[in-house]
This record gives sequence, C-alpha cells and structure tokens, in this order.
Amino acid sequence: MNRRKHVVWMKRVILGLGVAAVVVIIAAAALVVRVWRPHIDHSEHADAVVVLSGDQGERLGLAQRLLDGGVSSTLVLAGQPDLAEDVSLCQGGRRFEVVCLRPDPDSTRAEARSTAKVAASRHWKSIVVVTTTTHVSRARLLFSRCFDGPVKVVGAKPPYGGAADRRAKVHEWLGLVYAEVWSRGC
Repeated sequence: MNRRKHVVWMKRVILGLGVAAVVVIIAAAALVVRVWRPHIDHSEHADAVVVLSGDQGERLGLAQRLLDGGVSSTLVLAGQPDLAEDVSLCQGGRRFEVVCLRPDPDSTRAEARSTAKVAASRHWKSIVVVTTTTHVSRARLLFSRCFDGPVKVVGAKPPYGGAADRRAKVHEWLGLVYAEVWSRGC
C-alpha cells in the first residue's frame, strides 16, 4: 500500500472510531440519566401492587400507603422475603389479598416473569411496581417486557446514602446496559 492510500485509510479508521466513541458516550449518558433521574409514575388504580425483593423497609412501607390509598386490594410480594413482616403478610389475615411469589433465581427478571404468569391467570389488566428509586428504570423495562398491560413504577427513597447509594446506581446502570443490549427478552 502506498503512503497516500495508507494515510487515507488511517483517516477513515480514526473518523470511524471517533463516531463510534461519540455514539457510545451518548448512549452511556442516556442510561446514566435513567438511573440517576428515573421517571417515577403517579400511582393510580391497578389490579395489584407488586413489591420487589431487596427491600429494607422502604418498599413495603410505600406499598402499604398505596393500598391504604385505594390503589389496589391485592399486594404481591415478589422474591425472597427481606423482612419478617413479609413472612407475616404471606401467612394471611389481612384486609387485602397477599400473593407471595418465590421465583428462582431471585432476580428482577424472574420476578417480572412470575408476576406476569400470575397476572395472566387472574386476568389483571394493570399493575403498580414498587421498588427503590435507583431501580425504577430497569424494573420498568423488564416488567413492561413481561406483563401485557400498563405497568406503573413507583420508587421509594432508599434508606442508605453515600457510597452504598453510588454502588447501587452503578449496579443498576450496568444491569440496565445488560438488559438493553444483551438480554432483550422477558
């Protein structure tokens, strides 16, 4: 290859790499915004309020306020119990129906799949998913892929801050990238 052709080829390679880098930076920035500043839905009437596992008290508390406010008369606890109160709720005796799901593995995707199966068998048309604010975007994505109906997602403020909050956001950002790029199904 003569020198002139080599220079032209190198310019094209550099231009291509530059364009690819800009696209990656824009996509990464968009995903960061979805984790750091997620869209939180306003809760309205739904067939069920679904609490995802990973709760440290904030999710169940928000779900109970939604039930008290008349959003639904059915509470779904998806995933392994995080609190003693979860176990107590699953034993019944409440003024609202409680459905306890234990998907294996205990992951957001498995929780979405399990909830969608129960919803289909009960002919639910809409659900409200309760999670922490950092988890809202990924939960919305996965539940929307699995549930055939409107999915509203509300976020409870996590009880941790500082380094734990930053770790949670990085974890969610990586999980969102994975769900958006590699694992696109329900």
